Amino acid sequence: METLRFSAGWFFRSLGAGCTGYYLWAYQCPANDPYLDLDGDTDWILQYPPASDRKGGPALHWEAFREGIDDLRYIATLERLIEAHRHDARTTTLVVEAEKLLHDLAGSLDVARIQRDCVFLESAWDKAETLPDGRRVAEGRFRLPSGWTFERYDEAREAVAEFVTKIQAAAGDRP
Repeated sequence: METLRFSAGWFFRSLGAGCTGYYLWAYQCPANDPYLDLDGDTDWILQYPPASDRKGGPALHWEAFREGIDDLRYIATLERLIEAHRHDARTTTLVVEAEKLLHDLAGSLDVARIQRDCVFLESAWDKAETLPDGRRVAEGRFRLPSGWTFERYDEAREAVAEFVTKIQAAAGDRP
């Protein structure tokens, strides 16, 4: 989930700087039990199908991707405010601090580690192994090796949002 949140959000301000779009391709062909990712098949579906007493609906992967899109919306909002109020005496200090925040946040993502260690299942779980019968199993949290936890994304968004409201208030903009 951290991979999808990163890919739809902070990716565009770090590893993917300069990219202008994102294409997410996902096979919607569950194998065995689509509600059990560790049954020997990695279903990686974004929309669970209805099954017996289960309603179906968005999977956590989809929700994490949406969180990344929201992260990027907050980042873009702050960047637009920075540009709009760069020469406004009421916001000069806040603009400088906001630029530093965005720079520091993007710089705190360990891009070199992502490029080196981001192997799909093997390196991103707390513990992953191949059983004697060939099945791969994993346990713990799936982690994008970026140096950030999922909670860190929330903290970063909150910090960005705080600057959005501070600059809007100082400039007399309506939120």
